[in-house]
Amino acid sequence: MKRFSLSEEPRLALDSGRVARRLSRKGGTCAASKEWSSVLDREIESMTQLLCPRVAWCQEEVLSIGPDESVLRDVRLRSGNLSALLEGCELVTLFLLTAGEEVDHHIDSLREDPARQVIADAIGSEAAEATARWFQGCQESEAGSSGFRVTPRFSPGYGDFGLEHQQLFVSRLGEPVGVRLIHGSLVPRKSVSGVIGWARS
Repeated sequence: MKRFSLSEEPRLALDSGRVARRLSRKGGTCAASKEWSSVLDREIESMTQLLCPRVAWCQEEVLSIGPDESVLRDVRLRSGNLSALLEGCELVTLFLLTAGEEVDHHIDSLREDPARQVIADAIGSEAAEATARWFQGCQESEAGSSGFRVTPRFSPGYGDFGLEHQQLFVSRLGEPVGVRLIHGSLVPRKSVSGVIGWARS
C-alpha cells in the first residue's frame, strides 16, 4: 500500500452560483436578491482567506470484487453499490480531505447572525466539494498518463456504503490532514472521504 499527502495546495475557485444552489436546496431564497447576493460574495471572499484544504490518500490493489464487498489487500469494503462501480478495477484510491478547522471556527463564530451562518455553512460545504472535484481531476490526469481511467468518487453514506467505513479512512489517513472521528462524524465538519477506482483504459 502506498500512502500520500499532497504537497501541492488544491487550487480552489469558489463559485457563488454553486453556493446559491446549495442555499436554494435548503429552502432559502436569500441568494436570489441583490442584497443577499452581495452578502454571499463578501462571505465567499472572507472564507477564501480562511480555507486550508488538505488531502491525503493511499492506493491499494483490488484482490476481488463480489456482489456485496470489494476485497483489497488488507481491508474489505462492504457495499454492493461500490462493488458495481469498481467492477473491472485493478486499483483503488482511498482519500480523505478537509477544508480545514478554521472553516468550522468561522461558521461557529456566526451563531449570533443565523443568516450569515447558513451562508458560511454552505460555502464551507462547497469548499470541501471543490477540493474533492480538484482531487478527482488530479486522479484522472495521473490515471490517464498510466493507461488507466478512473471511476467517479464514492463516499461513505452513498447508497449502501455505510458510514461505519469512516473509521477506516480516519485511521489510515486522518493524521496528515488533521481529521478525526467524533461520535461517528468527521471533524472538521467540512471533510470528505471516498473511494476512486482505477481500471485499464
